[in-house]
Amino acid sequence: MVEKANIRKEDYTILDHTRGARPLYQQIIDEMLEGINQSKWIEGSKFPTEEEFCEYYKVSRITVRHAINELVREGFLTRKRGKGTIVKSRIIDNYNKAIGLEERMKELGVDTFNTNIEIKKIVPPIRVCREFVIDENQWVYEIRRIQVVKEDGVVLAGIHNYLNPKLDISLNPKDYSVSLYKYLKEKKGIIVSSAKETIEAIKSNKRINDFLGVEIDVVLKKTRTSYDQNNDIVEFTYSYYPSTAYKYTVEFSLNGK
Repeated sequence: MVEKANIRKEDYTILDHTRGARPLYQQIIDEMLEGINQSKWIEGSKFPTEEEFCEYYKVSRITVRHAINELVREGFLTRKRGKGTIVKSRIIDNYNKAIGLEERMKELGVDTFNTNIEIKKIVPPIRVCREFVIDENQWVYEIRRIQVVKEDGVVLAGIHNYLNPKLDISLNPKDYSVSLYKYLKEKKGIIVSSAKETIEAIKSNKRINDFLGVEIDVVLKKTRTSYDQNNDIVEFTYSYYPSTAYKYTVEFSLNGK
């Protein structure tokens, strides 16, 4: 049973109706997003109805529907037949070891698969050449793929791998339909044992949206360099995660405790 999320009086903010103010539906979107991010309406719960928002904000149903439709389009809300509008759940991750995204999602109880897989040999950007310490005209393997959640078809990530040319890997996309790291371990005896990552929130653009196949304003960009058991570089990867589908958490202690 889906828990009902009500609007409380303390959640209500008077909208700015003065000339030159932002459109009312955008003000309502800001309020809704703040409520979701502050867990006033928790993930997986039923979102308040259009009628409730109309009553509290004293605006037309068209205005409220416009706001809700935008949040559905951006992936913060979802509509389910017979249940209404639901606050969409995001995958919460606290990465702490060097494993592939597919393996990590399995640990979290989420089944995924790769689609739109492309693999080829290319001359990479200069940044990649520097990571691999190769000449600027040296080729590397490039794999582009989209990772999708099996249950609901939600796009979890767009992954752009550059792999060491010394790996001598298959050029058959089917070999990477489940897991790149699994293929490397089982077919090449290569175990990814360490990695360094940089994670940043960036504004999306047409190139990233076209890659992901979704319309999104903000993505989490993860840059990873991975090494094998001999400390040789295996891959340099850019991954793009829609912010509506993925959370990243960090746990740490203070004073070295």
